[in-house]
Amino acid sequence: MFWDDMTGLLTRRQVSELTTLSRTTLWRYVDGELFPEPRRTPGGRLVWWVADVHRWMHELPPGGQGARGRWEKLAEGRARRAPAQQPAVPPVGPGSAPSGPAREGHR
Repeated sequence: MFWDDMTGLLTRRQVSELTTLSRTTLWRYVDGELFPEPRRTPGGRLVWWVADVHRWMHELPPGGQGARGRWEKLAEGRARRAPAQQPAVPPVGPGSAPSGPAREGHR
C-alpha cells in the first residue's frame, strides 16, 4: 500500500498536528494500543514512522466523528486556504494608474 512506501519520522508535535489529536489524547491512544508505538532515536527522542501514522489514519472509519472526521475537516480547510495561482502583477510606472471609479474622498 502507498503508506508503506513512505519513509521519515514525525515528532509528537507533528503527529498531533497531522492527526489533530491533542498531546493527552495521543498518549491515551498509545497506552490503550489504539495508536502506533513511538520509537526512540539514538539521541533519545520519541518519534513515529510516517508510514505508521498514515496507515493509522487510513484505517480509521470514514465520517464526521472522531479523529478521522477532524482530520478530514482540517485537510479540507488547508486545501481551501492554500494560495491559488496569483495572476501576474501589472508593471507599475508612469501612465499605469489604476482605472475604475474613484472612491469618495480618494481623488
